[in-house]
Amino acid sequence: MRYNTFENFAAVGGTGYISLGYRGTSTPTYSSGYYFYGNIFKETSRSCGPSRIIGSNGSNGGPVISDIKIYNNTFYNMNGPYSERITLANPGNNNLVANNIWYGCYRNPTFSNIEETNNIKNDLTDDPFINAANGDFRLSGQLTGGKILTTPFNKDMNGTVRGTDKVWDIGAYEYNGL
Repeated sequence: MRYNTFENFAAVGGTGYISLGYRGTSTPTYSSGYYFYGNIFKETSRSCGPSRIIGSNGSNGGPVISDIKIYNNTFYNMNGPYSERITLANPGNNNLVANNIWYGCYRNPTFSNIEETNNIKNDLTDDPFINAANGDFRLSGQLTGGKILTTPFNKDMNGTVRGTDKVWDIGAYEYNGL
């Protein structure tokens, strides 16, 4: 799933923006190959706030999910008490959250049963976006420190190739010197 904008998706306490499966019986379930990159998740209403941004659940332990990639997304103004979470019910293999930015969120992001690296977690003092209040999440400057990734993760939603300026920016957009 790439290059989407998700806004005010669930009421407070809802299941989540993206649910990666459910296990309702005692028989284990397995799935793999979920890629989320270049997306914008934003909340503009205080009545929103799911129990997780991305995750899995189940009454019998939840599914085992592997090969999840959550790369170069922007999470803005996530208001719910748990809407910053990326939570998998069980540990899988080869799951990674990298190069994402959380800005203006109610809490810092938390991760369960998934590795994370090279993320900006709600700790910037200056707004990094051109005009987030009006939906423009392009970067106003470089957000260095991103992990270099291969195709198809090397382009932003405008088609800008990441890293051509020798900097792989964090977030949904690559800074292009505007």
